[in-house]
Amino acid sequence: MAAIFYEINLDEWKRAPYFGLYTKMIPTGFNVCVDLDVTKMYHYFQQKGYKFASGYRYITMKLINEREYFRIAYKDEKLGYYDYLIPSYTNFHEDDQTTSVMWVDYKETFEVFNKGYLEEEAKYKDVHGIIAKPEMPPENSCMVGVLPWTSFTSYSPVPYAAPTQFFPVLESGKFKKTDEKILMPFSITVSHAVVDGYGVSEYLEALQNAMNAPETWS
Repeated sequence: MAAIFYEINLDEWKRAPYFGLYTKMIPTGFNVCVDLDVTKMYHYFQQKGYKFASGYRYITMKLINEREYFRIAYKDEKLGYYDYLIPSYTNFHEDDQTTSVMWVDYKETFEVFNKGYLEEEAKYKDVHGIIAKPEMPPENSCMVGVLPWTSFTSYSPVPYAAPTQFFPVLESGKFKKTDEKILMPFSITVSHAVVDGYGVSEYLEALQNAMNAPETWS
């Protein structure tokens, strides 16, 4: 089902002055990196036989979709927001060390999402080229990446052109095991035009809480 785009009434939108400030006067974005405790989620997914990457992309996107400010974009030169976003990501090819962009439709339940994720992976994981699928990524796709070789403390994608959408960029890194805990570096890069530090902090808190209780959503 195609995503629905809702136009924002700038006269009534309380964020309008900040949007103008952070897009026209001082274009600004910011990045926050944290170590998420994925111990409970990791072990729970192992017990259930689920792929961690599927759960990671589902829960990050579920929480993104619960927050309108993460779904703002321009469409046909009008500012608005999509009713939901889907996760896109790159698939790494071991044979030639290249990557191909993939995506999977977002579903509200993990069971349905996971089924679609595994089907897409089986169908396209060996397809080389910049884009694995025959069509272009949907306009409501949000990058949810994985950098499994490096346990970073900072990760900041740098745009080189004015954006047409203001979706966050998410990235996770190599697990770090300390004592009894498994920590995962996690980066979120956002446009200051649509969200402040409070909104990002609230999202990160919700994400950690979800990873502490995977049985409630998977």
